[in-house]
Amino acid sequence: MDGVFSLTEAVRAEFLCSLVHSFGCTYVSLWQYDSNLSNRLFFLDGFYDVMNNQLRSSLGNVAESLFHQYQTLTFHVHDGCVPGVAFTNHIPYLELQRSDLLRLTSNEIQAQFFQEARIEGSEWEEPGFEEAVRRVVADVIQWQLDQSRTQNTDK
Repeated sequence: MDGVFSLTEAVRAEFLCSLVHSFGCTYVSLWQYDSNLSNRLFFLDGFYDVMNNQLRSSLGNVAESLFHQYQTLTFHVHDGCVPGVAFTNHIPYLELQRSDLLRLTSNEIQAQFFQEARIEGSEWEEPGFEEAVRRVVADVIQWQLDQSRTQNTDK
């Protein structure tokens, strides 16, 4: 999974979108470690699937607005909350029940986003998840190769 951090911004965006659609997720986000920010994680990239979330209001999508607020947060890596607990324990993803997920939030915006977007715990078993991610990565690499070939033939 670390390879996603070295992808170009456009390819990474395609990868994140593919991940969300492949798993039927509401969102995915990448948090990057920065020791200069007092051992904190900051938002690097992410994708929120507006169409996958059915919460709508006359003012627009509340969960989408909260996702944008969520992106501005930073998280301490040693607070025992998400996403820090995954980073500290070198876990590429977490499987949590909804009650555990909400208990492991570190601030109100994060908790509101998880509630409004109806973020649930993952039902993926580790081998199935890893295989599915490998499949998505292979698809994105193929897409990148196809894009490169198209650009070379257009010249």
